[in-house]
Amino acid sequence: MQVSTILGLKREHLQRLASAKSAAGEVAVVQANAQWIRRPKGAGLKAILLAQRARGISIKPSSFDAIVVPALLEVDFSNQASVSAALPHLLFVEIKTANQLRVKSGFSE
Repeated sequence: MQVSTILGLKREHLQRLASAKSAAGEVAVVQANAQWIRRPKGAGLKAILLAQRARGISIKPSSFDAIVVPALLEVDFSNQASVSAALPHLLFVEIKTANQLRVKSGFSE
């Protein structure tokens, strides 16, 4: 592969990273999964971080993009007690998107 081709691919990749497509992709993935919710903001995110910290787990606010909430579980993300009680049943998801030629379907390469 020629250097100019590699530079062109890298430039395209940087443009994708700087675009809103990644955020739109995250929204689409969350919307396609009925039990998923987007990462809460404000008080909801603070309650999650505090509940995690109380269990000895310190994470960054950007460590996840979505949360899988089991169908019958009700969680008030603005209430730390509710979040703490639900925490063992929640699954935190980091959504990654890639549109590079080297990434094959099913991550086979």
